[in-house]
Amino acid sequence: MLSIATLLAMQLASGAAAEDRDWQKRLTAEIRLCESAPENKGTLSQALCYQAEAARQDARLNETWRHLAVDRKEKIREDERHWVRQRDAICKSEASDYINSTASYMFNVCLVRETIRRTIWLERKTG
Repeated sequence: MLSIATLLAMQLASGAAAEDRDWQKRLTAEIRLCESAPENKGTLSQALCYQAEAARQDARLNETWRHLAVDRKEKIREDERHWVRQRDAICKSEASDYINSTASYMFNVCLVRETIRRTIWLERKTG
């Protein structure tokens, strides 16, 4: 089984390094604490850490959405629905090469990454 660090390294190598650093800068202190807790060294524990982080990042995304002007929301509402479907498909695909808790971990990390990227995109729409 691959280590968490190896999986993250593979993920970083496969994407644009600068973009990956951007989303990682937005991870919460809670995920950092959860990841580094001695009792959270297995992939199942790490998957649960990222599941909780996905909920926090989703809340941030929704807060950003609330600050959009009404006319902008109307223009991109269907795009948002498409993005959710696309995000889920991308994350399922990324996790499909793995089994058990590693698959859950990969899926949840992907959800976090894609949600943060979308939040950044939406923030540009508010400016």
